[in-house]
Amino acid sequence: MSFRQGNALELPFPSENFDIVWTEHTQMNITDKEQFYGELSRVLKPNGRLVFHDIFFGTASNPHYPTPWAEYDSLSSLCTQEEAKDAIEKSNLVIHEWKDKSKQSLEFFKKMTKKIDASGPTPLGIHLLMGKTAKTKFLNQVRNLEENKVSIIQGTALKI
Repeated sequence: MSFRQGNALELPFPSENFDIVWTEHTQMNITDKEQFYGELSRVLKPNGRLVFHDIFFGTASNPHYPTPWAEYDSLSSLCTQEEAKDAIEKSNLVIHEWKDKSKQSLEFFKKMTKKIDASGPTPLGIHLLMGKTAKTKFLNQVRNLEENKVSIIQGTALKI
């Protein structure tokens, strides 16, 4: 096993190198969606699969910040689900599954905030990546999901 660091807009891998590419809460940090999905498609073999779990704008506007991925609106690159679908399809990928996981994510974040309130943060966890505003970020994520300001989608796309 090896670890490689690289730029998601210029992946350090040859074309048609992977059967599967997986992203986890990534696109909301990248402004150029077409370049991002294009690079993911480039490194996939024909009939390869993109698997993703990502955050998008919801039906309401103006999410509450800070969020788990950005302290301020100016640091966020959220897009709508339609904008993401368009960028994915322009990248030689065909969407196979598109499942809204917002309700499950809301329950997860509610559970996390209750746990933090009851016993404080765990010694290890995602809150360490979020810094001093972790609890506020969790609370805002709950509000954003409750108010439909963000949506969480899990899906797959196949390279044609």
